[in-house]
Amino acid sequence: MKRFLGTKGTPDLLRGMAEDSEGAVDAITKEGISVLAVFSRSTVSNWTVAIGIPAKDLTAELHKTLGWLILATIALLASSLGLTWLIGGKIAQSVRGLTEPALALGSGKDVVIPPFHVREADEVGKALLKASEMLRHAQHQANHDVLTGLANRALFKEILNQQLSVCERNGTHLSVLYIDLDGFKTINDQHGHATGDRLLQEVAKRLKAGIRESDVAARLGGDEFAVVLVGACGETAMKVAEKLVETVSAPYAIDHATVNITASIGVAAYPECGGRSKDLLRLADGAMYQAKKAGKRRVMSATTSSPIQG
Repeated sequence: MKRFLGTKGTPDLLRGMAEDSEGAVDAITKEGISVLAVFSRSTVSNWTVAIGIPAKDLTAELHKTLGWLILATIALLASSLGLTWLIGGKIAQSVRGLTEPALALGSGKDVVIPPFHVREADEVGKALLKASEMLRHAQHQANHDVLTGLANRALFKEILNQQLSVCERNGTHLSVLYIDLDGFKTINDQHGHATGDRLLQEVAKRLKAGIRESDVAARLGGDEFAVVLVGACGETAMKVAEKLVETVSAPYAIDHATVNITASIGVAAYPECGGRSKDLLRLADGAMYQAKKAGKRRVMSATTSSPIQG
């Protein structure tokens, strides 16, 4: 300490102290050591205190900090790349998973969307499901009677043609029932169209309940209905028709009123009455009118002239 006591500071430090009351300067000590000298002057005693920190100590700590920073940056970059790869793979997997449902939607098939746990993919999946529901609803509306929910005329003919092709290929039977309600116009006139619509809905329910799942019931328009009995010969179809006459002709309780109607049914069987849908419908329709002429509430076969009363 005796070497330094009473000696002047370095010129750089003295110049800085003369110019300002506090600060920092780069200086060289009397031993030739590069230091960062910081100083501060007391406002009470007017003394100035200066401290010199070797530059190598500062830079060593800085290099150490910089090294850790570089390592941390590399680690962060590597983890970011890995996370990006995982996210990208998850997104790509989700996109591949959405391809099959999208194709199913385009072909009108049922759409099944698994959970992807990716928000964007799940949102697209929900949109596909909604579109599928809307498509099914539109298809149902196009092929079914709005009031009763039964197949409409177009769908009925399509199904009948398909079943006739199966019968021709396999040598099986098929029968068509043409059904008309007796006295329906009177119900409409006396009770109003709202009651008439309720009555048609109830008739549709009884028709569906009176046939098998494999059979198809349709509303052709107004108070006219039709049924395809798959695999049923003419004799079996006549028995089914007789039961339907009894079922449909039973009283209806609608809006606190009892409504009574009857049904007339014409039957045409494949292959006895032909192999084309329009021929079967025409003959079944003709047989139905014969049943009406014979007194209503009865069944008439297109292959015989004698009606069967229900």
